[in-house]
Amino acid sequence: LQVSNACGTDADTIQVDIHGIVPSVDIGNDTTLCEGETLVLNSSVLSENTIVWQDGSENDTYTVSTAGTYSLFESNHCGEDTDTIIVMFTQAPEPFSLGPDTTLCPGESIVLFAPNSLYDVEWSDGSYQLTLLADQSQTYWLQISNTCGVVTDSIAISVDYNTPVLHLVSSLSWCQGDIITLDATQPFAANYQWSTGAVSPSIDVSTPDLYNVIVSTLCETVSQEIEIFPADDCVTEVVEDGLFIPNVFSPNRDGINDVFTVFHGPDLNILSMEGTIYDRWGNVVYSSDENPFAWDGGYADQEVQPGVYVYLIRVVTLTTEGEKEDLHAGDVTLIR
Repeated sequence: LQVSNACGTDADTIQVDIHGIVPSVDIGNDTTLCEGETLVLNSSVLSENTIVWQDGSENDTYTVSTAGTYSLFESNHCGEDTDTIIVMFTQAPEPFSLGPDTTLCPGESIVLFAPNSLYDVEWSDGSYQLTLLADQSQTYWLQISNTCGVVTDSIAISVDYNTPVLHLVSSLSWCQGDIITLDATQPFAANYQWSTGAVSPSIDVSTPDLYNVIVSTLCETVSQEIEIFPADDCVTEVVEDGLFIPNVFSPNRDGINDVFTVFHGPDLNILSMEGTIYDRWGNVVYSSDENPFAWDGGYADQEVQPGVYVYLIRVVTLTTEGEKEDLHAGDVTLIR
């Protein structure tokens, strides 16, 4: 600008520079980080801006590693602006347990509980509730997850359908020196309690008495009494018409008295022999026409239970008067 009058002239100059914008600060949205993560906050790239973070630092970036409120103030010749965010930290879900593997009885169930949390929950059946009813034999699992991780646990549920069954003979005769085996063995794991105090599946008894056994599983318990009573006709062997017929044998494969058979003296000429063994219900257990008659204690390739069995043995002998036929009947006690 130049100004003049009659007395003189004067002039002045000013330089105007138009540039820059008012700062607009944006350091992001409130956020949640996982433990161990960091977040880098960035300031404006304008070099002439004045930068001040919430802690007074003036760097272009600020690294967040702890939870808190973070702010950035920027100013220049055009103006100023500020922005604030809240940063929180969270952990991955903690390991948990659904409990030990469990065996249920038929009709029973248990409720499985998820840890009380705000995390995502998913069960093995695809449901998302905090509880699950378990009543089947299978493995149940639960998955808990958030943005920081996933944890899982499982539990095996089984249903015990094993029911003990006892088929012991209710009464057995006993003679002096006899050892009788009472066997309550089950085809699955079970607990045994005999009136003698024994806890084995079977016991050997050598005296007359009333014996009791209790067999139990997780869900069922059965018991039975067995009477061992003295026999009235205790002899080592029966002698009839020169035949020797034992009344006790023990087919336990120990090489001693394993077979029930008919013995005879050297002077007896036996032409043929035919015998049948019956159980106490009258069912045929064994039949043979071999000479001599012999029974190993089996039935249909299976071992029969210890007990008293009835025999009928027909013997044809040759005498000086011709052929003679005799029928011998009695009972034999099988012990194991």
